[in-house]
Amino acid sequence: MRKLITIAATALALQSAWANNTYTVEVPTDDPYTRIDAGTGYGAFTDTVNFELDQPYTGLVWLLPRNGGLNFLLDNINDASLTLRNDTTGQTWLGESYATAVGKVSAFNLQALALDLAGFDVNKSLIITGDFDAGDYSALISGKATGLLGGTYVAKFGFTQAIPEPGTSALMLLGLAGIGLLASRRRTH
Repeated sequence: MRKLITIAATALALQSAWANNTYTVEVPTDDPYTRIDAGTGYGAFTDTVNFELDQPYTGLVWLLPRNGGLNFLLDNINDASLTLRNDTTGQTWLGESYATAVGKVSAFNLQALALDLAGFDVNKSLIITGDFDAGDYSALISGKATGLLGGTYVAKFGFTQAIPEPGTSALMLLGLAGIGLLASRRRTH
């Protein structure tokens, strides 16, 4: 009985220390992504991750909640959700199942197998991909930690400079050609 009370007290202490946190990440990075390894106490939680984009970028936000496997009793997050909001423009995106958005990954895929052995199921992860305007962003990560000691997740944020649309590229090339033409005319006069 005393052991059960100690475990319950530890779980409550972890919840108050881990629940409903706010993180700030620097993006873009030289690496493919920046990553947060976060934990939450037992029960419902909502964490917020803030970042800023100084110009348009193509990118992704990927949430991998620890789920099932050998860690089921100690570390599990159910009903996870991911919402991304550009607080400057008000635009909002909802995370989709990786299997739906990108395609189901075979368990024989080496990266998927490594994640699976660590307790993460790629096919049950959530992802948001696309082109994102400049602005201040907040990613809301929520769920219910059902493990005895709460749960953990990994959130990845990867952004690269957006490729201009074909019309924009054509205008840039036309502008450069015009500048070149003016420069060559000045030399001849």
